[in-house]
Amino acid sequence: MARYRKVEVKTWKDDNFRGLTPIHPCGQGLWLWLLTGPRTTNIPGVLIGTDEVMAAELRWPVKAFREAFREASAKAMAKADWEAGLVWLPNASRPGDLRNKPESPNVVISWRDTWDEVPDCQLKLVIWQQLKAFAEGFGEGFAKAFIKACRKPSPKAMPNQEQEQEQEQEQEQEQEQEGDARGNKFELISRTLAKSKSKANKPRKDLDHARALALSTPGLDVAVFERWEQYRRAKRKPLTVHSIESVARKIAGCGERQADLVRESIDNDWQGLFPDRLNGRGNRMHANGNGTQTHAQVMAALDAATDPSQPEWDEP
Repeated sequence: MARYRKVEVKTWKDDNFRGLTPIHPCGQGLWLWLLTGPRTTNIPGVLIGTDEVMAAELRWPVKAFREAFREASAKAMAKADWEAGLVWLPNASRPGDLRNKPESPNVVISWRDTWDEVPDCQLKLVIWQQLKAFAEGFGEGFAKAFIKACRKPSPKAMPNQEQEQEQEQEQEQEQEQEGDARGNKFELISRTLAKSKSKANKPRKDLDHARALALSTPGLDVAVFERWEQYRRAKRKPLTVHSIESVARKIAGCGERQADLVRESIDNDWQGLFPDRLNGRGNRMHANGNGTQTHAQVMAALDAATDPSQPEWDEP
């Protein structure tokens, strides 16, 4: 019979643990992080996050992270849709495998909120199909609980990323063939359009690169940073390639009060962050009796403040 040990997810955030010699980029190190790290969810084998975010949390270069992930992917241990920000470990929910069996149908029902947050993509449908078979293997009660908790994704709303890439390549090949057939004039037009497309995509690539650098800022609480991003998007004032790194440094510079800094601005409907104003906030915070709020309370307040179901703020 297999033996198991419990590992707390918060181990990866523990000060003493983080003070040890870090894990260098490698397949084994990544696999342990995928099994026990903070990007795991209560649904077996489901992790939410892009490769850039995960690399930042591990303090690894994105290229090294991708190379390590390819090792796991080559052995069918992990699958990912990086565009959507979703990772799946298929062996965690193999039908008939009792290792991750939910204790009761109520545990399956508790997957509902997490499932709603799983990004829509083709991989989500694949996960749903296996999880359904996984739950059905434990009896009718588990099967009904799964159908109640996890809505089947619509394939129409989730184009396959590989198919999209193939279609784009076919279209480019057709355009090149048409250019050859119709003469140099059309070939010139095709090249001009390709250059225009490349220029149009450059700002997005630049922003992605800047965001990856921002997420690697020493001491940054990535969850707090992402909430500030979400808040700015809700105000239709998203962070730009020129500001995103300085914002990350400003948040990280507040140490244990990073969440307080972001909440201060959200509570006051500010577009910016003002660390200097934190000193006067202690008297207005009264959650745990000593004039300050716990990290969990602040994060809960940020969740409420950035709830996408709430109406968006008006433009100033």
